[in-house]
Amino acid sequence: MPETASGKTPEMAVLYERMTRVLDDYSELRGMVLSQNLAIQQVAIIHKDVATLNEKTERIFKGLSAQADITGSHSQTIQTHATIWKIVGAVMIACSGILGFGYSTLKSLEASDAAIDRRMLSVEYKMESFNASEKLKNSWNSDGRKR
Repeated sequence: MPETASGKTPEMAVLYERMTRVLDDYSELRGMVLSQNLAIQQVAIIHKDVATLNEKTERIFKGLSAQADITGSHSQTIQTHATIWKIVGAVMIACSGILGFGYSTLKSLEASDAAIDRRMLSVEYKMESFNASEKLKNSWNSDGRKR
C-alpha cells in the first residue's frame, strides 16, 4: 500500500471519510431523535392540558345545564307574575275611571244638595215672613188698633 503525503494510505483516507460521514449522519440523527423526543414531550404536555380543559369544559356545561333548568323555571314564574300584574293594572285603570266618575257624581250631588238647601232656606224664609205677616194681620183690628 502506497502512502500519501499525509502518511495515510488511500484506503485509510476513504475509510476515514466514510467514518466521518457516518459520524455526521449519527450526529444528525441524534439531533433529530432529541428534537422528536422534545416534540413528544410537548405533545404529552399539550395532551394533558387538553384533557384538563375537556374536564373543565364538561363541568361548565353541566353547570350551565343546571342553570338553564333553574332559569327556565324562573322564566315561567316571571311570566306568570307579569300576567298577574297586567291584569291588576287593567283593573286599576278601570277602577280609576270608576273612581273619577264616582267623584264627579259626588260633586254634582253635593252641588245639587247645596242648591236644594238654598231653595229650602229661601222657602222657609218666605214662609216665616208670610206667617209673620199673618200674625201681624191677626193681631191688629180692622180699625187699626191692636187687640
